[in-house]
Amino acid sequence: MDAWLKLIGVWGRSAEHIVSVRLTYQSSLSAGLVVLGALAVAGGVFWLYRHEKAEMSPVRRWVMAGLRTVFLWLLLALLLRPVLAVTVAGSVRQSLALLIDTSRSMGIRDVREAEVDIRRAGIALGTGWRGAGAAGAAGTKYPARIEVVRGALGNPQLELWRRLTRDFQLGVFTFDRQVSDLAVSSLGGGESGNTEAWMAGLKAEGGATSLGDAIREVIAARRGQAPAGIVVISDGASNSGLPLQEAAHLAQAENIPLYCYGVGITTPKDIIVSDILAPEIAFVRDELPLSVRVRAQGMKGQRGKLTLKANDKVVDTAEVTFGEDGEQLVRMRFTPEHKGELSLVASIPPRADEVVQDNNESPAQPLRVVDGRIKVLHIEQTPRWDFKYLQALLMRDRRVDYRCWLQEADPGIAVAASGTGEAGGAGGGGWENPYITQFPGPRAELFKFDLVILGDIDPRSLTVAQMQALNDFVANFGGAMIMVAGKNFSPQGFRRTPIEKMLPVEFEGGIPGGLGEAGDVFDKPLRMQLTPVGRGHPLMQLGATEAESARRWERIPSIFWTARVLRPKPAAEVLLVDADSSKASRFGKMPVLALQQYGMGQVLYVGTDNTWRWRKNQGSDMFTQLWSQIIERMSIPHMMGLSKRTQLAADRRKYAPGERVTIYARLYDEKNFEPLNVPTVAGTLNLRGAGAGGGGRAVTLRQLPDQPGMYRAEFMVPAEAGNFQFKVASDAGTTLDLLVAESKLELNETALNESGLRELAQLSGGGFYREEDLSRLPEQIRHTAQPVLSSYDVEFWSSPLYFLALVLAAGAEWWLRKRAQLK
Repeated sequence: MDAWLKLIGVWGRSAEHIVSVRLTYQSSLSAGLVVLGALAVAGGVFWLYRHEKAEMSPVRRWVMAGLRTVFLWLLLALLLRPVLAVTVAGSVRQSLALLIDTSRSMGIRDVREAEVDIRRAGIALGTGWRGAGAAGAAGTKYPARIEVVRGALGNPQLELWRRLTRDFQLGVFTFDRQVSDLAVSSLGGGESGNTEAWMAGLKAEGGATSLGDAIREVIAARRGQAPAGIVVISDGASNSGLPLQEAAHLAQAENIPLYCYGVGITTPKDIIVSDILAPEIAFVRDELPLSVRVRAQGMKGQRGKLTLKANDKVVDTAEVTFGEDGEQLVRMRFTPEHKGELSLVASIPPRADEVVQDNNESPAQPLRVVDGRIKVLHIEQTPRWDFKYLQALLMRDRRVDYRCWLQEADPGIAVAASGTGEAGGAGGGGWENPYITQFPGPRAELFKFDLVILGDIDPRSLTVAQMQALNDFVANFGGAMIMVAGKNFSPQGFRRTPIEKMLPVEFEGGIPGGLGEAGDVFDKPLRMQLTPVGRGHPLMQLGATEAESARRWERIPSIFWTARVLRPKPAAEVLLVDADSSKASRFGKMPVLALQQYGMGQVLYVGTDNTWRWRKNQGSDMFTQLWSQIIERMSIPHMMGLSKRTQLAADRRKYAPGERVTIYARLYDEKNFEPLNVPTVAGTLNLRGAGAGGGGRAVTLRQLPDQPGMYRAEFMVPAEAGNFQFKVASDAGTTLDLLVAESKLELNETALNESGLRELAQLSGGGFYREEDLSRLPEQIRHTAQPVLSSYDVEFWSSPLYFLALVLAAGAEWWLRKRAQLK
């Protein structure tokens, strides 16, 4: 092949084969003129030979004429300067990446009882391993997955490592949450001593698996080289980072096939108690419904006893029957009797035949139990339907102290004793009569409430001072307000008032509020739609899981009216929108439920008075659940004093030991509740229960530019597990809980994810392999690897092949003329 390339003028290159050859011309001379010249030359030559007087056969006469014509044509073609565009497939040694999973799941010792699983381990580890009755590679009954990997790579019968290093420029990477380049080539990776050294160093210790991210990083690291592909050695349990499908599409776009070697068994026996679904705060003597995620593999028809503990005391048990492999939610109940901090843990006793026995207990779920009642002030003008159902709900709820100002009610509905009394009586709360006859005053009386529900009231019924008091209640004292829109006044009637500043939505200036609103149709059913933020927001959860909640929202009954607003404010979170696209603006679909942090408190806008219709065909469950959790979650921060002048938040609730945490603090001055304005603030991280003499770790919070009162700190959580509390020096009474626990992500998926790895390989154009296929892997990679293509433009008119054609044509004619004794 190289000789042919040199003949056409390609020097110093090597190739496996020529892919394509295309002839072009570089001359500006007209090709038509050259063709006419060629015809004239041919005609002249054949005319001369036809009149040649020497004695010769017609065949010899015309052969010599043809040779003369070819020679002259080749000379004439020099005027066109012919160029060959040649594409060749190179024989460059291609690169191959070996990507090895070293997360904790690769340390699982699979109980290999099936014959096919025993045989696969034997192939990888060699003839010395014969199954359950023999010792494994490390002197144990069953080998860990990482031991199987080390055995397969170093097995002299498979010769996997030797053949891969012979055929490819090999790079070796390990990954768990992060990717590490072992730089094996710099250690002389093909030498047996170095090979054994780095293989022996493979440890399965990573706390999470980011397979998709690892593939993306390796593709980026090897970009610019001639890639033959990536060999992925993993059990496929990817639990963080880029989804596998996206990684496969990325590899396909880069023309890099993925060859996946699946390690482990597909049906291990295992019981996994992953986590507890429960609220963060509960009330004393209030039954707390919660759910525990339980998953079983290979346990169909068997039973287990699920135990729920609060601070190591058993509070509930449940018998669990395991079905097909998959997750089930087990409902449990717990009624806390005393206020304080609790730690909930659910567990199922491990069985002897389980592949992993460290995942039968859930991570600790912190629970704060409070003893008190939510104080709610409800202001409404007329007893519309939403008011009636919401009032009935709040008066039945024993956690709520309920007061109501119904402006158009008969004054006799409120007795004098209800003005200040909290003796305990009707209405689910502590007041003898829930009705009051005027807005609470002075301001201190208003600030005793945790939540104000503002209905469809005439703005003229409130003075500017009362509206400003509501504004201060939320902004400076951490209270909460909910506005429930109505057809008469709310929200449009509150334009240019202190209430408008608080709302998370903006109005269209040309649209008045009330029944006269253009385009309103009250007999047309309207569908609501959750936003991506709303799908995962705690206020909107109607099921034990996000998916179940979304399904319930899809089945929610229609309503018949929503208030017209223009758009959400920039800082608002839109939870629910009107699905009608005709009401949308250039800012998106029209908000129906929107939430906004306003100063130290929160404001929720409910853009319909038809939530009572959600009871249709649903009973009261959906209406009750939605409004109960809205009332609770909006009220609790103020009720517990968490938002008076210090607000602390972290980027997550749970951390692995040694992981980075980011703390945000919104701080106000103690005297006038103005945003704090100092460069730094001191903070402390303590182990909960350590006491004053327990020391603590000093943390510095730094002021964020252009954000009054906002501070941030970044630090690493301690290396040991435990419940920690963070607080600032200016307000030691407000704390933020941080749970540091060993990650169990790796033990939540113990089966080989064969379907995921197969899809990864198929989408990228590679292949999936088990131990019985490994011997064919190097050859199949070499066979399917894309060749390295190179293109060259060769001046064919000056090439050896062109010169040789001239010489052959002229020489052949000369020889034939000599034979015919012609000049």
